[in-house]
Amino acid sequence: MESPQPQKPWKVEYAKSSRSSCKTCKSPIEKETLRLGKMVQATQFDGFMPMWNHARCIMKKSKQIKSTDEVEGLELLRWEDQQKIRSYVQSGGPLDTTLATSKFATKECGISVSPTSRATCKQCSQKILKAEVRISSKPEGQGPRGLAWHHANCFMELSPSIEVEKLSGWETLPVSDQEVVRALVKKVPSNAGTKRRKDAGDDQKLKVARSEGDVSMSRDVSVRKATDVGSKLEAQTKELWALKDDLKKHVTNAEMREMLEVNNQDSTGSELDLRERCADGMMFGALKNCPLCSGFLRYSGGMYRCQGYLSAWSKCSYSTQEPERLEGKWKISKDKDNHYLNKWFKSQKLAKPVRILPPLTPSKPSGSQGQSQSSNSTSLADLKVVFRGLPKESTVWSFLRMKLPIVREDYLVDCFKRQKKLPFDIYKVEALRESSSMITVKVKGRSAVHESSGLQDTGHILEDGKSIYNTTLSMSDLSTGVNSYYILQIVQDDKSSDCHVFRKWGRVGNDKIGGSKLEDMSKSDAIHEFKRLFLEKTGNPWEAWEQKQNFQKQAGRFFPLDIDYGVNKQVSKKNQNNAGSKLAPQLAELMKMLFNVETYRAAMMEFEINMSEMPLGKLSKANIQKGFEALTEIQNLLNNNGHAPSTKESLIIDASNRFFTVIPSIHPRVIRDEDDFKSKVKMLEALQDIEIASRLVGFDADSDDSLDEKYKKLRCDIDPIPHDSEDYQLIEKYLLTTHAPTHTFGKGIYFADLVSKSAQYCYTDKKNPVGLMLLSEVALGEVYELKKAAYMDKPPKGKHSTMGLGKKIPQESEYVKWKDDVIVPCGKPVPSNVKASELMYNEYIVYDTAQVKMQYLLKVRFHHKR
Repeated sequence: MESPQPQKPWKVEYAKSSRSSCKTCKSPIEKETLRLGKMVQATQFDGFMPMWNHARCIMKKSKQIKSTDEVEGLELLRWEDQQKIRSYVQSGGPLDTTLATSKFATKECGISVSPTSRATCKQCSQKILKAEVRISSKPEGQGPRGLAWHHANCFMELSPSIEVEKLSGWETLPVSDQEVVRALVKKVPSNAGTKRRKDAGDDQKLKVARSEGDVSMSRDVSVRKATDVGSKLEAQTKELWALKDDLKKHVTNAEMREMLEVNNQDSTGSELDLRERCADGMMFGALKNCPLCSGFLRYSGGMYRCQGYLSAWSKCSYSTQEPERLEGKWKISKDKDNHYLNKWFKSQKLAKPVRILPPLTPSKPSGSQGQSQSSNSTSLADLKVVFRGLPKESTVWSFLRMKLPIVREDYLVDCFKRQKKLPFDIYKVEALRESSSMITVKVKGRSAVHESSGLQDTGHILEDGKSIYNTTLSMSDLSTGVNSYYILQIVQDDKSSDCHVFRKWGRVGNDKIGGSKLEDMSKSDAIHEFKRLFLEKTGNPWEAWEQKQNFQKQAGRFFPLDIDYGVNKQVSKKNQNNAGSKLAPQLAELMKMLFNVETYRAAMMEFEINMSEMPLGKLSKANIQKGFEALTEIQNLLNNNGHAPSTKESLIIDASNRFFTVIPSIHPRVIRDEDDFKSKVKMLEALQDIEIASRLVGFDADSDDSLDEKYKKLRCDIDPIPHDSEDYQLIEKYLLTTHAPTHTFGKGIYFADLVSKSAQYCYTDKKNPVGLMLLSEVALGEVYELKKAAYMDKPPKGKHSTMGLGKKIPQESEYVKWKDDVIVPCGKPVPSNVKASELMYNEYIVYDTAQVKMQYLLKVRFHHKR
């Protein structure tokens, strides 16, 4: 089983509400306070969730964040907060946690003249001399004796937006010291200020209109000419936040939503999201829609990313650093009497600046920071890798015992992208638990109660006419890592009319993720709740799926699967009397056995499902056909070079999502090349074989045809042979002599020279001990010999068949020649002289039906000891 991985292990933002609590100090995180979240796999749904902490609580600890690349949302913070996190990462140790947020309450700080020289500054670690102005702060959870002291200038550098006049003790400070502190505030670059002096030099001038109450004023922010990307980003970030602060003071959420809608921008999300999008549009212009899907673009992670859906199956993966903008000014609603917005609109310029974005691959920093990051990254040189293909359970356990990590292939891709060795945890492939590799499904009526409900033995799926209230929903999106299922059932008690609505959800193949719920209801309430949940999860009414009419896959919603329980037909009670059959009595009995639907149902009452091949159940023929359709589309895309690379990649991901939604897999990945494509074709062929074999009786087992008519449809002449004939006695000898104490060679017709090998595939048991075996004459021709499994569609050139050499063979001295010198290997099992073979018995495989001539059908009773 595998889990998805988050884009980045940490997330930082200003709290959108006051509902979250810090996982470190357990106290509430107030709205718009800086918080850091460690991304962890959610246990109740298929996805990741942040474990929120006050930023100051995280930065009390050492080496929590190894690189700024690990933090999502860093570039959206105020510049001062960005720098604090960068400083924390660079130092690798705890920062002064009292200043770890720009939302610093002035009532928690005090200012005074130092009476002694005993205190030490928490920022520069130097003594605060007697008579110097000092500023105190109270760390989280500390009492009055736990004050942290700072030089005034050190404090201002870390928290330049603090309002010094509101600090406790300001009134008692001498006037001369007040002037000194005010001078320090002016020296520190700030978003706030009054009218600047006009500078005739090369300074860049950026203007933002502002209104305070009924008084409107224009504020010019002067920024020195930027000499590198860092200083340009600093100036831009401060201007953006000045604008966002103005929006917070003067524009309501409803007005921001209306403004975004007028400019054809996304108007959903929290108050902070609205401010971010409004500020972006006001400064740089309204964004055009996504060129691929016409969805909205949002700024995130140094890129503008599409938030829409490429199709009903896939989120759009479009991203760019050079988004197209709408021409013209940013619009405001004309019928709104907002003094600030009206003033701003009149002052805005037609030509908008281009947003400066952080580089995707950060340049190597200089000085101590560069050394720090270099020392923290781990070289790939000591990483040894072994490729073993898809993990088998036995192989997985052997590697785990050796304490070797087993990871998915995309681990190496991400390592090369980031040029360092990444942690294994989020890429690990967990060992399948033995108990979950196979499950037993008990069929009652036309469906099966899910084992997790606990009602398999006491209940059945509610059936109301043609309606069977049982559905399995699937959703896979490789661009987001989603690989989810949702099971919905109405279970009715076997002995009463009581009903239960059962639902189970989670990640395909991972029983550690997800949950379930069982609710008791009346029949009518249960049906109503079932239909409500189906509509909620799929976006379609239940009747549309039930009648297979007008069902449309909805973006971001689940898609129902056709799960085959093998009992969709009603048993026909007609023509049960076959007294008029012209078939020989032995042949009539054989036909009754072959076409006895009750035998079929007995076998299907409890059948095992291999969870690695069919994690959500045995898929129907219609569902498998949908998988082939998706693969056909992928094949066309792989062979078509007419698309731009980015467009082709998006279309391949979309088709892969459709494939893995209708054919759920524990290990989905984008089908990008011919090898991946061929492996999926082989997988579908295998599932198709399972689907065909599960029907046992092949065609119309429940039809009203007589035994004679069913026999004719076999198109195979069958004649009973007398028990005293030579042929019968030879076959009996072969059957009794070759006793001994699967597609391993590709997709062909398999034969064995020991009856014990073939008997394994009759699948009889103590309750159903009678099986059928086919004795055939096979033309092997030139044989291609192998000692271990090897998949092939046909033998090598010059060969006509494949033989798997076994460790045991029939004794050659007892072979018998039959008609036309046909060799019958009816000797007792003896050790062969073959060395280093992985096979116990010989296997013969031909790939052309013309090489097989069926001779005898054996009806055999097996004696099971247990």
